[in-house]
Amino acid sequence: MKIYIQFVLLFSVTSLLGQPISTNEYFVKSTLNDFHLKGKVKAITTNAKDNNGDWATLPFGVNEFYNQYVLEFNSKGLLIKQTNYLDYRGKLGVYNFVDNVYSNESLIKNQKVTVVNNGEDPQRVSSDKSFDYNDKNNLLTLNEVVKGKNSSSTYQTEFLYTN
Repeated sequence: MKIYIQFVLLFSVTSLLGQPISTNEYFVKSTLNDFHLKGKVKAITTNAKDNNGDWATLPFGVNEFYNQYVLEFNSKGLLIKQTNYLDYRGKLGVYNFVDNVYSNESLIKNQKVTVVNNGEDPQRVSSDKSFDYNDKNNLLTLNEVVKGKNSSSTYQTEFLYTN
């Protein structure tokens, strides 16, 4: 019985560690189509208030809840800037903004998140991502530098493709 439990546990751990990761988990919403929009959209502003007239949160992405956000697109329909607002004692203030830079092929090359925190903290870049692609425009490498107030970490994710 003991050998069987160890084998099942080892097999389960090996199976979990061997799972392929989809590049969709690293997908960045960057085009009008990604937001299910059509036409020549230059900017979108969203906000929400509850029944009492207080600012409510909007679930925009994974673990992100802002009271308002503004999306700005270029003439090609690519998201170039996202400004996120939070409620600071009843008034909206800029929490952070995200700037995107694209290649000539309209692939995201760089994404930088700058935290402003309504001017309550010194402005700082909290995340700086760079994306590298192969000749088929498949994501090859994602490099990210994450900075906190007192620390910095660097991450690199490499993607391998098989036929």
